[in-house]
Amino acid sequence: MTMMSARSSINYYVVVIYGVCLWHMTSSQTTTFDQCTYGGRVTCNPVIQCGVANVSSHDFDELKKQVTIINQRTVNCCGAGTEVPQVSCTPDSTGRIRLDTNTNEFEICDGMKWHVLLTKSSSEQRGRSRINPGGSCQEIYASGLNESGIYWINPDPAFYRPVQVYCEMEFNGGGWLRVYNMMAKPANTVSAAEMYDSLIRNDAVRVILPNETTNAIHTTGLRMELYKEVSYGWAASSSAVVSHYGSYTKSTGLKGQCYIDGFCGNGVDIATMTSSITGVSRTYKVPSNPEYPHVGIGWAGTQIVWGYDKDTSPNGNWGDWLDTVCCNAGASSNIKEAGLNWRYCILIR
Repeated sequence: MTMMSARSSINYYVVVIYGVCLWHMTSSQTTTFDQCTYGGRVTCNPVIQCGVANVSSHDFDELKKQVTIINQRTVNCCGAGTEVPQVSCTPDSTGRIRLDTNTNEFEICDGMKWHVLLTKSSSEQRGRSRINPGGSCQEIYASGLNESGIYWINPDPAFYRPVQVYCEMEFNGGGWLRVYNMMAKPANTVSAAEMYDSLIRNDAVRVILPNETTNAIHTTGLRMELYKEVSYGWAASSSAVVSHYGSYTKSTGLKGQCYIDGFCGNGVDIATMTSSITGVSRTYKVPSNPEYPHVGIGWAGTQIVWGYDKDTSPNGNWGDWLDTVCCNAGASSNIKEAGLNWRYCILIR
């Protein structure tokens, strides 16, 4: 059974319906049932082909039909009256989908908790299904859906090409699209080089989970002129809401903006941003030295507040937007206390 990795295609899921039968959905929306399982253990024949069915969209009734097929075949191959325990949401089950038969809701696991993906009524809500995507995370938030999680958006109004994305709904007024995430790394130049390589690349927009590390900034396919705000954030863990950040607004849109819409070069100004820790606004830039003593976002050419600074501070080499003292890493005591649980992210709105 192939599990979904953090960098898999956004439309590929390993799916569990309360642990009864495993199946997977590809980008062509074809569903293949692979095995019958019980409580995580394969029962009956180790490999039971449960059949193939087509799912034209993430419409509730269509998915419910497939669950009915699963249940019928499970009864046939695994015995009637089997009581299946609830599946836990863990990092290993990231991307799994289940049907809660008590609430009649489909839920998806983001590696930490289950989020409602689709209900009978929500199949008509913007962003809850492929057939009714929102225009953006901000539009979905404005419609009343305020839980962070995976939603459908149509990134280009000129074409109908819905994609799934992760919307941050609990940070700074909600409605943010996550386009980059990096879990904490050891403080060394190898880690710095990895971050640098990820920041100078852009790739297709997709779901960016809070516990993964991306190898690019995923904005390709978005109409960047429609997005006006960007936040470079730090959170104490994959489950925590961003608490330290630098942000700016550009009324004409983010098209052509450094990092977000392409790498602008070493030593180039990015924008005037305000640190959420100190409230001070400064002109921040891409560090001038690409040999990895400095990576990310800094000021005065040397102090890194978001990224890696070879000049360590009492709280380490990774910055979390403390911009009070030049020229060691802009790291507060919070990042030291978080150990290797913290994360960076880039959010746009």
